Amino acid sequence: MKKKMALHINNFAEWTVIIILLVVCCFLTITSLFYHFEEHTSTIIKDNPLISLFAVFLFLAIIGLLSRLLLSVYRRFPYLDKVLLVITLSWVCGFSYVFVIGAKTLPCSDAKSVYDIAVRMYNGDMGAVVPTGSYLSLWPFQTGMIFIFEKLMRIFNTTDSMMLQYWNIFYIGLAVLSGYGFIQMITNRLEAILSYFLLAGTFFPVFLYATSIYGDVPALSLMMFSFWMFLASKRATSLFQKIVFWAFTMGGAVLACTYR
Repeated sequence: MKKKMALHINNFAEWTVIIILLVVCCFLTITSLFYHFEEHTSTIIKDNPLISLFAVFLFLAIIGLLSRLLLSVYRRFPYLDKVLLVITLSWVCGFSYVFVIGAKTLPCSDAKSVYDIAVRMYNGDMGAVVPTGSYLSLWPFQTGMIFIFEKLMRIFNTTDSMMLQYWNIFYIGLAVLSGYGFIQMITNRLEAILSYFLLAGTFFPVFLYATSIYGDVPALSLMMFSFWMFLASKRATSLFQKIVFWAFTMGGAVLACTYR
């Protein structure tokens, strides 16, 4: 009786999460087709959904065609997926690196606040950590991210903001690698893996976030890594492997929450 009740509760929880995620995903998808946010004027502007849909279908058609072509090539080169992994990682990290160097952006808004506090802590000034009347008293959840930034500054012995941007490139590469590991575990279809490489290699919004000194990119990357390690722990054959994968799972999740 208890097992049946636990099974029903588990199924109810799973379907509840699935339905909520589907509703949120559909809402974001539909609104993205009709509107876009203009950053310079902080206003929402209407889009033409037909143009947006045409662009999406055209892009997906090109991805599908390239996946089929690569699938035929794979029959001659069995290790094509490993080669594409190296190429995709090299392209993603290389593009992000060039963008960071070329953009030469400085932190602003909230990013500047957390960066400045991290610099002050690096220099031994703990005055920013006060109970009232400070940035951290208003936004205490930023404390973890500032702590990480300050430790990175000590490890690399520099307060240059570009160091943190370079560190984002590592997380972008980790996100691509984690996605590959995740896809490889949930499906044996090579076409899905090849499609993932093509999609991951053209996911420019994430690459452009390399200059953002904030917790978005690290948290996204670490959660993807955590999901990958969680699946790996389920497939582990020995107790030692399970412990190692679970340690990575929990470590990734804790770091992701600390960043965000």
